Amino acid sequence: MGKGITVYAGIAGVLLGLLVTLAGCATGGEEAAAPATRPADEVAAVETASAPEPQVSYEPAPDEVESQVEPAPEPPAVAGSAEQAVALTLKYVPGQTTTYRVTTETERSIAWEGDTTNKPAAFRDGHTGQRIEITFDQTVAQVSSAGNASLEVTIKTLRFLGRARDKVVLDFDSSRAADQQHPLANLIGQRYRMEVTPRGAVLTLLDLDAARQAAQGNVTASRLLSDKAIEHRHEVPALMALDTTAVEPGGQWNSIRAISFGILGSKAYDRIYTLQAVEGSGSQQTAIVDMEAIPPVTGPGQTLPEQAANPFAAMSDSTDSYTGLLKLDLSTGQIERYIEQFRAEWVTADPASIQSGQAHPAVLRMGMRESYQLERVE
Repeated sequence: MGKGITVYAGIAGVLLGLLVTLAGCATGGEEAAAPATRPADEVAAVETASAPEPQVSYEPAPDEVESQVEPAPEPPAVAGSAEQAVALTLKYVPGQTTTYRVTTETERSIAWEGDTTNKPAAFRDGHTGQRIEITFDQTVAQVSSAGNASLEVTIKTLRFLGRARDKVVLDFDSSRAADQQHPLANLIGQRYRMEVTPRGAVLTLLDLDAARQAAQGNVTASRLLSDKAIEHRHEVPALMALDTTAVEPGGQWNSIRAISFGILGSKAYDRIYTLQAVEGSGSQQTAIVDMEAIPPVTGPGQTLPEQAANPFAAMSDSTDSYTGLLKLDLSTGQIERYIEQFRAEWVTADPASIQSGQAHPAVLRMGMRESYQLERVE
């Protein structure tokens, strides 16, 4: 029994260290251009919340590995006939401007439940994460013979909410008069160009110098304009995974994504996309694509992204959910709405308190949530 308590206390100590890192209590750089009224410890927490250390956090673009494999077992027979097939591609019309809003959220949480006998004195429950909302205009400058488009993106509005252990450490809204002197306000009106494919892949980023100059001196602003952040903001994995243009209702395709859970290891997910329906008729049709991720199964000669197990994860009961939705306007070839959401939870109980028959044994509960949403505004 004593050994069980020692092991559990050790796990609690490590997870406490994780929480401290997530909460921004570790030593870190401050924003050079942060408001003078903000305390230095809050500034450090903001930077940690906006860009957690790689070993304890998942950054969608750099930490994920995607590859296409054939679903196994084979998907069910495709419903419908060839005459019902639709083209799931983006269409670009030179001179056309469309406004989109993209919202990304990340959150890590940890909580101690039940008996507190072995709870470290410095342990604090809490949620740490961020919510970023960017509205931008996307203007088609030109279209190549291959269908690739040169797009000019103009940032119109920005909202950034960062929390560290339930404490708001950064709350910026470009529409508020009081926030106009914040360094993040310098991003409003900034432009950059990119070349994209009809399947939503970003090929090239161009003309970022002026925007990055405006962000210089503020780490949060600079990270919002990194190549990885921009690609993640604009790319469409649901379409990028297609190996054909025309898809019939009931048709399926897939892609593999590996997600890192920090000290709890990593896991690969097979995102299965299904064209569920084509709504409307004539020139007003919308394709509805659902996504549900499952554990991947490979065939001969196929490989998976690296997965890392961890003894802490083995001692935990875990649940996860990874789903998505794409609504594609087939008449305009524009995205109406695109969502991907991931949730996971790990629950670790103190074996000693269970063996002793305690009514409320000590339990560590950790959660992780990631979401991406792109919406056409006008």
